[in-house]
Amino acid sequence: MKSNFTIPFIFAFLVLPFVVMAQNKNNNAPKVFGKTIESVNPETGLIKCVSSEYESFLTKNNPDRANTEAFEAWIAPQIAKIKAGRQNGRNTNVVITIPVVVHVIHSGQAIGTGRNISDARVQSQITVLNQDFRRMMGTPGFNTNPVGADVEIEFCLAQTGPDGQATNGINRVNLGNTIWNSTNVETILKPQTQWNPNQYFNIWVCQFGGDLNDVLGYAQFPTASGLGGMPSDGGSASTDGVIIEWRAFGTSTLSPGTYFTGTDRGRTTTHEIGHSFGLRHIWGDNDSCTVNATDSFQDYCPDTPAASQPNFSCTAGLDSCPSSPGLDMTANYMDYSIDTCMNIFTLDQKNRMQAVLVNSPRRNTFNSLFCSVGQTYQYNGRLRMDPIVVSDCNTTFLASFILTNTGTVTMTSAVISYSIDNGPVQNYTWTGSLPTNAQASVFLPLLTASPGNHVFNANISTINGSNADQFSFNDTINEPFKIAGSYSTAQVTLQIQRDVYGSDTTWSFVNVTTGTTLASGGGYTDTNTFLPELITVNVPVQLNNCYTFTINDSFDDGICCDYGPGYYNILTAEGVIIATGGNFTTTESVSFNNVALNVNDNNLLQSIKLYPNPTSGNLTIAMPDTTILPNQFVIYNTLGQVMAIQKISTESDLTFDTSSISSGVYFIKVMTDTNSKTLQFIKK
Repeated sequence: MKSNFTIPFIFAFLVLPFVVMAQNKNNNAPKVFGKTIESVNPETGLIKCVSSEYESFLTKNNPDRANTEAFEAWIAPQIAKIKAGRQNGRNTNVVITIPVVVHVIHSGQAIGTGRNISDARVQSQITVLNQDFRRMMGTPGFNTNPVGADVEIEFCLAQTGPDGQATNGINRVNLGNTIWNSTNVETILKPQTQWNPNQYFNIWVCQFGGDLNDVLGYAQFPTASGLGGMPSDGGSASTDGVIIEWRAFGTSTLSPGTYFTGTDRGRTTTHEIGHSFGLRHIWGDNDSCTVNATDSFQDYCPDTPAASQPNFSCTAGLDSCPSSPGLDMTANYMDYSIDTCMNIFTLDQKNRMQAVLVNSPRRNTFNSLFCSVGQTYQYNGRLRMDPIVVSDCNTTFLASFILTNTGTVTMTSAVISYSIDNGPVQNYTWTGSLPTNAQASVFLPLLTASPGNHVFNANISTINGSNADQFSFNDTINEPFKIAGSYSTAQVTLQIQRDVYGSDTTWSFVNVTTGTTLASGGGYTDTNTFLPELITVNVPVQLNNCYTFTINDSFDDGICCDYGPGYYNILTAEGVIIATGGNFTTTESVSFNNVALNVNDNNLLQSIKLYPNPTSGNLTIAMPDTTILPNQFVIYNTLGQVMAIQKISTESDLTFDTSSISSGVYFIKVMTDTNSKTLQFIKK
C-alpha cells in the first residue's frame, strides 16, 4: 500500500511491532517481493499465495496505481449498484464468459512431461473453474451454504488468437529457464508471452524457484484511479493476470499426475482468480477481529465471518474471532485451506467480482467472441508499440512500433492513425513489402507533449490503400507515459526521513543540464531509533535547468514502510511539493524543469470556476478576463479515462456539452502553456 507519512501521523505507530519487524530484516524467513512471508503451511512448508505481497510491490513501483483505500472508495458505489439491481430483480442470470489463454512455460520437455503439462490437464483446470464459479450441482464446486453463490462467471479456452486465427487457447513457450524467480517472471516471462490483457485473461503455468520457491501462485489485483487526470493503471498492464506453479494447476480427478500435497483439485487457480477479480483473503491480511459496516478490517464482504488468521486444514468449527458472530469460513475459496474442503464464494463476494468485471480497466473489456473459432483474413495488421522513453525533462519523445502482416495478402502500405490523450488525430503512412507473418519497424516523427500524465493512442486505419483492417483487435495502442513537470523556484528543499537501516540508503540531487551533482548523502548509520533525525538540505537552483532527485535502497525495500515510516519530500522555496515518496524497491527518480512560469498563467488558473455544477447540460469554465484564454481542457472520468479533449481558441470553446457523457463524477483539467488546474464536476 502506498503510504506517505507526515510527522504527526508517524507517532501513531506502535513501537513494539515496528521493532519486531526490524529484527526480522535479515533472518531466514522466506521473503517474496520484498516482504517477509508470515503464512507458511506448517505441515507442508508451502506458501499458498503471495498476491498481497505482489500488490505492495506493484504499488511501490507504480505510484499512480490506486492503493487499497482509493480502490475501495472507487469500487464501493459500484458494488452497491450491482447489489441494488439484483435486489430489484435485475442482473440475474447474466453470465459473463471470459476467454482464457494458458501460457505453459517449459524448457524443452515433451508435451505432458513435467512442467510442459498436457492439454488434458489444462482443460481439467478450466472445468474446475466453471464448477467453482458457477456452483455447479453434483460437482465439488457445489455447496448448500445459505450465503453460497453462483457467481455467474464462466471460462473458456480462447478459440480465436491475437491474430484472429483459430487457436486452442494453450500457448506453449520454451523460454529456456528451468525455474523462475519473481524478477524474471515480471520482466521476462510475462511481458514476452502475454496476449492482450484487454481481451484475454492470461494464466501462466511454470515452475517457481529462487525467492518463489514453495509458492503456489499469485495474481494481479484489479485497479482503478480515483484521481482525475491520472492513468487508470500504473503501467502494469504487461504483467496482468495469474501465475500458478505447475504442480498446483489442474485436478488429479480428471488428469492424474504430479501435484503438491493438498493442492491437486485446482483450487489454487480459483483462489488467485478471485484476487484478480477483486477479492481479498477472508481474514483481511491482518489479525484484527473488528468488523464495521463495510467490513473494512477484513475482506470488505460482510457475509464472510470475521477471522484473524488463515486456516490450512479442513477442520470444522474453527473460530479465530470468538467475540464476533460465526465460525471461520474454512470452505471459502479465499482462505488457505487444502483443496478438498473449498467450495464457497459468497453473495457479497459475487457482488464484488461482478462490479469489477463491469467497471475495472481490462476486466470490463474481455471479449467472449474469442470463445468462437477464429478465421483467416486478407488484410490484417498487428501493431505492437515499443516502450515510450522520455528522458529527464524532455517534452519530446520518439514513438516506434513493430508492424506485422498477419493477413494473407502481402502488405505494401499501412496508414497508422495516432494521437495523444485522444486529441487531434494525425496519420503516418508506412510503405514497403511485408509478406504474411513478416514484420517491420515503424518510427513516427518526434512528438511533443505538455508536462503531466498522458496516453498515446494509435491504430491501423487502412492497409494497401483503402482496405480496412479486417481484425482490429490486435492493432490498437493505448500506452501511458509521463512528461516531467515544470516549477519556478530559486531553491529546492530536500527532506529525507530514512528508516532504521540507514546504511541501505543513498541519494543524489543532480543538475541534468550541466551534469553537476549539487547534493548527495548516505549511507547512514543503522539505528534502533524509531524515528531517526529528519535530513533537510536546501539547494539553490537556476531557472531554465533540469533537475533529477534519485534515491536508492541496497536491500530493495525502499525507506517505507516495513522498517520505519520513511519518506522524502522535494519542495520549492514557497513550500510547493514537487514530489513525495519513499515506498519503492531498489531505486526511484524524479525529474522536473525549473522555468520562469508565466505570472498571467498562474493568476488565470487560480481564478477559474465551473458553472453550473452539478449540470445536466452545458458546463462552462468561468474566466475573470476572457481576453486571456487557456490552451485546452481535458475531461476524465473517475477511472482516469479521457472522455473529451477541447482546444480553446475563442470564448465559445469554454463551454462543453455534457450530453455525451453519462451521469457521475468527472474531472476537468484546464491547461496553459506552463501550468494546469484540475476541477471536479458532477453530471446529473
